[in-house]
Amino acid sequence: MATAKTAPFYLTAAVTLSDTNYTQTTIPLGSYIDVASKQAIAILEVDYVAQHLTSFSANLPSDRVVDYQVTDISQTALVRADDANLISAGALGFDLSPPTFSNQNKLYPDSFGTLEAARMVVNDDLFFGAQTSSVSTAGNFAVVRIKCQVVKLSEKDFMA
Repeated sequence: MATAKTAPFYLTAAVTLSDTNYTQTTIPLGSYIDVASKQAIAILEVDYVAQHLTSFSANLPSDRVVDYQVTDISQTALVRADDANLISAGALGFDLSPPTFSNQNKLYPDSFGTLEAARMVVNDDLFFGAQTSSVSTAGNFAVVRIKCQVVKLSEKDFMA
């Protein structure tokens, strides 16, 4: 069983959605992981936020859907829900008139719960990507907040 080496902490990343193409950024993990010591990052929760680019409001400039994903391999587009590299995915539906939000976790669970149920990552990087169905001149950006902790894996966990 994995044992915690740190208290839970948050990693955050953001991408600017300037057009309807997939946009991705890298979240470096190299300073947290020591494979020789069987250390990994345990992902406990993943939260997504979409905000207006200039006002930082959740009230986006127009109707849109924003798709988000966190993977452990670099991607060039959104991946299927059964992709082994997909850690978490979500979507936001926004209707401007009247302002109505619909959040959807496309991969359950995005809250992994206990350390025993956490997603273990031994890669040097995570990748956060998003795309939107429409873009206005004001634009918007997507943010991910990942609650995680450094853990030491048992021999059995490390092999799995």
